[in-house]
Amino acid sequence: MTFYFCGQESISSARGNLTFWKCSNCMRGVCGETRYGVPRSGEFKFSYFDKIYPAQASAEAPRYTPESIADDFYEAKTSLQHRNIKSACIMARSAIESAVVNFGATKGGLANKIKELAANHTITQSLADWADEVKEIGNDATHMAERGSAPPTKEDAEDAVQFTEMLLFYLYTVPGMIAERRRKSS
Repeated sequence: MTFYFCGQESISSARGNLTFWKCSNCMRGVCGETRYGVPRSGEFKFSYFDKIYPAQASAEAPRYTPESIADDFYEAKTSLQHRNIKSACIMARSAIESAVVNFGATKGGLANKIKELAANHTITQSLADWADEVKEIGNDATHMAERGSAPPTKEDAEDAVQFTEMLLFYLYTVPGMIAERRRKSS
């Protein structure tokens, strides 16, 4: 992420410099705090600043999510944060497919894998229904031309990413928390 100086005066204090910038992704204003001197023009990368206000929302996957699945989720969430709607939908679907395969579902396409997890009670039917919705959002985003579907909306992407996060929490975080609690109790 790159930030462009907005031409405002920087504010210096014993803690550092606070300057006003414009984000190259969302084009909104941000304040950057740094211990280093800040030039009056130019551009800087996100890592240059000690703090950014408002703070960037976390894109981390729920705790205990396996790394390969967490990577897909991270890509979905950061795509959404950067308004790459189609990519967010596709990567949310990919994270779900990786998770259901990780839980042993192997039969057919993603729809059948979701049904398999519901049938063996790994997930509830309501979670299976939601997973199927995300699958469809991702499929529509991937195959817009051949399906004649409209491009996914920001709301589609938000729903897909939010559901994926809930599913990962259910599949990985809850069991991980229970196991951690049991280890502490014994």
